[in-house]
Amino acid sequence: MNTPGFFLILFAFHVFAAEKLFSQETDPGFDQVAVFDEIVRNVDEKFWDNKFSGTDWKATADKFRAEAVAARNHDQFASVVNAMLATLRTSHTRYYPSTDPQYYQLRGIFSAIAGSGEEAKTVFDSIGIDTCSIGGNVFVNAVFDGMPAESAGILFGDEIVSVDGRPFHPFFSFAGQAGKEVNVEIRREKDGESLTLEVPVSTMDGKAMFEQALRSSARIVERNGRKIGYAHV
Repeated sequence: MNTPGFFLILFAFHVFAAEKLFSQETDPGFDQVAVFDEIVRNVDEKFWDNKFSGTDWKATADKFRAEAVAARNHDQFASVVNAMLATLRTSHTRYYPSTDPQYYQLRGIFSAIAGSGEEAKTVFDSIGIDTCSIGGNVFVNAVFDGMPAESAGILFGDEIVSVDGRPFHPFFSFAGQAGKEVNVEIRREKDGESLTLEVPVSTMDGKAMFEQALRSSARIVERNGRKIGYAHV
């Protein structure tokens, strides 16, 4: 379903940010009040539990509104919104801004039901990883088979210290760098020494990257005279 400024999928509840890519600073064209109000309205009208998991949804929205509107950039805005959505205590309920690689991945996965004109909105620059933040540090929680990060030697669990000497951002560290190499500084062991890997950046399509990674992972493993087919799902 397309609504003004949003791409909405109700698996339980997924909201995607407006089509425009926003910088890490506040974008004057990003109407935080309108976006916040539409998120609240979508939850109010479409959330699977009309009792909102026992949450007073109106009061919760009122509580988070001022902080969301005052956010200095889109990432901060998303953090506040997701803290609000977390009060619903249900899975698959998250706001994905266009500064998050999963925005493009999920658009790709659900492109068959998204309608026309979605093709360009599934493409982003990446090295083929997903990351998560734990205790203020960023760790690799997925390495896609056959993609640049795997070829460069990045492993699941690596801590990303910096990219090209700057703090890591899952989107901006690679945006506009397709066809170039970036220096990714990682730490493999807690309190261990860091190492720097040169990793090419590629343009990836959320519609195809999971299928490509699955295909790249496929192999035959021989054990005790038997052949076992393996694929990394």
